Amino acid sequence: MTDTDGFIDNLCQKIDGLNENELIDFVKRLCGIDTSKEKDILFCTFLWLSTELILKESMANTLSNGLVGHKDSKRFSDIIFEETTFSEKITMFRKWFKDSENKDLSQNFKNFLDYCSALNDTRNQIFHIKIDNITYNGLSVSKLSTKQQMIKDMLEGRKKMNIPMNFSGK
Repeated sequence: MTDTDGFIDNLCQKIDGLNENELIDFVKRLCGIDTSKEKDILFCTFLWLSTELILKESMANTLSNGLVGHKDSKRFSDIIFEETTFSEKITMFRKWFKDSENKDLSQNFKNFLDYCSALNDTRNQIFHIKIDNITYNGLSVSKLSTKQQMIKDMLEGRKKMNIPMNFSGK
């Protein structure tokens, strides 16, 4: 047994005695995440999850309109959503609307997809552990004004797509 093995065995025993909050703190220390980074990461992650849900809803609505009356249209959109990455969804929608005859619809989705692409770059910074200076469109996410702009970009894009919003916030 090496010193590392003994250290890890000791650490594993200590982990068994930690509560949920202590486990979260332990994992944050493993990643080198301090309180300021934690807030930025949580904000961006929750915004990304919300955006994923919007894309799923948009995909389901768009497919349903194209497959009106087809009993499997919802299941088809669920499969596509489950089997593609965030980036692939953006690319798929861009291709879908690139040659659309409905230029208004295409432009409305373009605005939202531009936001999605910028958010995806931010998401990649987080999930590839480039967290020293997380940015959105070149702006530091640690600034409140950037976070506010991110939310406005998401809301404006959704408004232009004319998709109703379910919001349980205050």
